[in-house]
Amino acid sequence: MKPIFVGPNGIRAGWRFAIFVFLLFGFSKLFFWTLTTVLHYQEPEGWFAKNFAIEGALSFGAALLAAWLMSKIERQPFREYGLGRSGAVGKHFRAGLAWGLGASVVMILLLSILGAAKVEGLALHGRELLSSALLWGLAFLLLGFAEEFAYRGYSQATLAQGMASGPPPSYYPPSLARLTTSLSRWRTGWTP
Repeated sequence: MKPIFVGPNGIRAGWRFAIFVFLLFGFSKLFFWTLTTVLHYQEPEGWFAKNFAIEGALSFGAALLAAWLMSKIERQPFREYGLGRSGAVGKHFRAGLAWGLGASVVMILLLSILGAAKVEGLALHGRELLSSALLWGLAFLLLGFAEEFAYRGYSQATLAQGMASGPPPSYYPPSLARLTTSLSRWRTGWTP
């Protein structure tokens, strides 16, 4: 029975991923329960940057805590999951900000052209506009960190490791083998 759960490198990748998902959702529920039940936070109706920032911070915190616990279980450095100190605000971060902002602008333009959105001017000006833009920027940055780290950081590192230690690629459909190889190479920065 042990070979089902443990391989030559410790707990098998699929089980580690399952534990991470369990921890991630457990911590998320715990953090949101604490916020609403213990701290009596009531989320107002509508979309507000403060609510998005709180949700992003709690979700990112849950992902960080789950990955940190997994790093202790696996005896791996936390930076293996994509969040090292070096290059934290490097060229990849800046490129991600540019792509995220660019994609949002293109989406709003397309929605406006197709009649699904209408921009009639600015409701805020001066300092109010600046503080609102900064708060929304922080909110979406936190949400982006939460999503990317949960779905790409630990998850992708673990699943790629599991694929690399499985049967030879000839056992997989060719497209899956190519995808796995490409993701592994992209994730580690390896180039031929």
